[in-house]
Amino acid sequence: MNRAAMYDCLGDVDRVPELLGRVERGDDAEAWEELGRRLVLECETVFPASFAALPRLVRLASHSARARSLAGLIVMCVPSPHGCDDLLPGCADASQDVP
Repeated sequence: MNRAAMYDCLGDVDRVPELLGRVERGDDAEAWEELGRRLVLECETVFPASFAALPRLVRLASHSARARSLAGLIVMCVPSPHGCDDLLPGCADASQDVP
């Protein structure tokens, strides 16, 4: 996966991995808020970083309602035009596990 192509809704490529690391280390409300803003725009548009984050969010979902919610929003946006169809096969296993 070309990391430079994994941009979020603000066009950044490094911020989402940093935020995911923060929430994996502990429940960081500020990091969750920013992740939500960067991964799902207006509850309807997703980005390459959204699909790249999905497997990590699913791993967190068993003990985090925020991870379940964000992963669910990403999966709900799959039918919308996002230009990331080539990323979907890599998320197939994770998206089947979203509670």
